[in-house]
Amino acid sequence: MRGRRPAVIALLLAAAVLVGLPATADASQPAVADAPAANSSFDRMSSFTADYVLDAEGGATVTETIDYVFGTSSGAKHGIYRNIVTRQAVDDPNDKSNEDTYRYYALDLESVTSPTGAPTQAQLTDQSGGQTQIRIGDPAVTVSGSETYVLKYTWPTS
Repeated sequence: MRGRRPAVIALLLAAAVLVGLPATADASQPAVADAPAANSSFDRMSSFTADYVLDAEGGATVTETIDYVFGTSSGAKHGIYRNIVTRQAVDDPNDKSNEDTYRYYALDLESVTSPTGAPTQAQLTDQSGGQTQIRIGDPAVTVSGSETYVLKYTWPTS
């Protein structure tokens, strides 16, 4: 199982690059990206912080804090969507079959909270492209203005 640690670190660094965070191997420091000032009529993520804690077996516990501003031009919103990579293509030099090889990462959503009081109901759905989508919000409640969501999930080794 120790061989999975480099793969998990590579996946976390790739995720950081995809969301525009500094790609650093120092997992003890949270990565933070602040969006530039934007037109208030459009939805936008005003900041994103991710804290990655790797365990001895190669798994990871991730805590993300997402500050989201719901714009005025997009109509009623009920929450946010968060897509997370849970399947990744890998090169296997020992595989002579020429078939694609994938590494799968189980995603265990531990909690979603909101210090601003936004609804935090969560539903996970597998998406094409090797992603799991987390829908956060309440279909019966609309949100507006600025809201903060804190997601905690694990990628266990299995």
